[in-house]
Amino acid sequence: MKICRKRPDEHPDFYVSVIIPVYNSERYLRTAVESVLKQTYDFFELIVVDDGSVDGSSNVIKSFEAIRYRFQPHSGISSARNAGIAMARGGIVAFLDADDIWLPDKLESQVSFLKSHPDVDCVICKYKGFFQSGEDIPGWVNQASFLEENVGYLPSCMILRKQAFDRVGLFDTSLRTGEDLEWFSRARRAGIEIEKLARILVRKRYHGRNTSYGSRSNKAHLFRIFRNNIQADGRKR
Repeated sequence: MKICRKRPDEHPDFYVSVIIPVYNSERYLRTAVESVLKQTYDFFELIVVDDGSVDGSSNVIKSFEAIRYRFQPHSGISSARNAGIAMARGGIVAFLDADDIWLPDKLESQVSFLKSHPDVDCVICKYKGFFQSGEDIPGWVNQASFLEENVGYLPSCMILRKQAFDRVGLFDTSLRTGEDLEWFSRARRAGIEIEKLARILVRKRYHGRNTSYGSRSNKAHLFRIFRNNIQADGRKR
């Protein structure tokens, strides 16, 4: 499969920079990349930022053509996403976690919405979870709720105009988890217009190596996010 069949200077406002942050994701990465390459919208580049993987992730990437690849010392998913944003040549940015999967018309559906709604900065979609075959289900997972349709306030579910980062800022590299929640909270305070598509366009994979929101350290991070949001809202009043 080949990508980037069109140049970013043809229509830069609607050229999409797809960013996949990777950390020891050899087992799932190929499926994620292939879900991007199968998109019905082909006006995009694919950027993979390897956050210090020590498995075979780099070999998976090198088996594909025309992927822009960056390796960095392990610094966390926020750092990897931010590095991808710095490399992005498109006017629109999209993210895909290395263990998630896009449906084929994901980009086309969301870009079409941005084209027809110039006042909208960010579009999210619904996702549905699935469990990795052959692995134990993480104890923190509520199976009933995670297998339902969910509105995706998740990086894998959103695309946004790159200029939105000028208003909101990048992902917080001090957070080990909840960095996406914290970013969406800042986006809301910055007045970023976020619209939702009522369609499932992402499949989110749950497996034993997912970040556990039930752990004590992750609860502390989430508490910090909620506290900072409350303080910020208080200063605005």
